[in-house]
Amino acid sequence: MEGLVLLISMVTLACLALTLRLGGFAAWQRWWAGVRICKLLQMELPRSHYIILQNVWLADQKEPLHIDHLVISVHGLFVIKQITTDGVISGKPGDARWVRSTRRKEQAFPNPLFECLNEVKVLRTVLGLDASLLNFALVFTGKVKFGAPMPVNVTRLDGLPLFIKGRDKLLIGFDDLPILLARIRAAQPRMNVRRNRFRPAIT
Repeated sequence: MEGLVLLISMVTLACLALTLRLGGFAAWQRWWAGVRICKLLQMELPRSHYIILQNVWLADQKEPLHIDHLVISVHGLFVIKQITTDGVISGKPGDARWVRSTRRKEQAFPNPLFECLNEVKVLRTVLGLDASLLNFALVFTGKVKFGAPMPVNVTRLDGLPLFIKGRDKLLIGFDDLPILLARIRAAQPRMNVRRNRFRPAIT
């Protein structure tokens, strides 16, 4: 019996090690960062004014579009893209690529602001909203520093609630919030998405 328990334990550890090597740890980090964002927004934003959604999928013409977080409020809609990484982030809004620098290396990556703008564009098309009602935020959840001044909508985790609450003009009626939520639900793709992406989840 003890031998069987030992064998099961060894297999479990081997599977865990393999999962971490194949990117499982990065996926866990991203999931945990998403949880932290949701918890922070739920604590900082009153439910009477804000509806917080996570892992929103929208049916686009080419393929389903994934939005990390979406906040629907009387002050407009906020598309939030999360990036879980560490290091010094450098780049300008118009640059095609940004750079992440650590002690060991420098790594260039596509400017995430362009993806944010695309998500806003699709959301605007799906809901038929005026551009003035849509905002987006790019939030870095790791231990990052910015090598150059960033736009106000590029922030670390602790700055996200401040950015959202800084938009305090009343733009949408309270009675319209459930209608927008229902339209987003209706825009979710019917097909199953790939397992290695987040599953549709609107709560």
